[in-house]
Amino acid sequence: MAENQAFPERALAASVASKVYYYLEDFDESLRLALESQDKFDLYEKSQYVETLINSCIEKYIKLKQEANDKKTQGTVVIDNKMEVVIDKMFKRCFSDKQYKQAIGIALEARRLDKVKEAIEMSGEQMEDNLSYTYTIAQDILKSKDFRTEVMKLLLIIFQNRNDSGNFDYYKIAKCQFYLGLFEGTAALLEKLVKEDGDKYLDAYQIAFDICDKE
Repeated sequence: MAENQAFPERALAASVASKVYYYLEDFDESLRLALESQDKFDLYEKSQYVETLINSCIEKYIKLKQEANDKKTQGTVVIDNKMEVVIDKMFKRCFSDKQYKQAIGIALEARRLDKVKEAIEMSGEQMEDNLSYTYTIAQDILKSKDFRTEVMKLLLIIFQNRNDSGNFDYYKIAKCQFYLGLFEGTAALLEKLVKEDGDKYLDAYQIAFDICDKE
C-alpha cells in the first residue's frame, strides 16, 4: 500500500512500513519510507525511532551536499526534495530548542551557509559565543579551502554589521580580513585601534604580533 500512488492513505501506510523496517534494522529502507510518509514523520517526537532516522538522514544529506559542492561531481548529484524538507524541519527544531551550535555544526558540514547565518543571527545573547565557535571550526576543521573562504566572508560581514559595537571582536575581524587578503582593511582596523582612546592600542599590537607570528 505504501508503494501504491493511488492509495488514499499512502502516507500512513509508509509511516507504518517505515517502523516495521526500523525494527527489522533495515534503516535505509526505514528512512526512505519515513520520507515518503511526509508529515506523518514527526521530527518533534522524542523517540529512538525518530532520533535514529534523523541522524541517518543528516549523514546522507551531508554526504550528498559535500559531493554536490565538489568540483569533480558538481551537477551530477541529485538530492530528494523530501530529504530537503526533513532537514529544514530539523534546523527549525534546533532553533526552537536553542541548539544553535548543533545547527551550526550540521550546516557547516552540509555546506549550508544560509543556515549558518540564520543560527548565528538567531542566537541572541549567545551570538558572540557562536561567532567564535564558527570561526574556530572554519579555521581548524573545515578541509575545503573554497568553502572556508565563503564562511570567512560571511563571518566578516556579521562581525562588521553588529549593532553592539562595544563587543566587536577586533582580533577575529582582523584575522578574517587577513585570511581573505583584505590587507588594507586589516591595516585600517589596526590604525583605528591605535588612534582610539584608552588601551585599544594594546589590542592593535597584539593582533599585529599574532598575525605576523601565525601567517
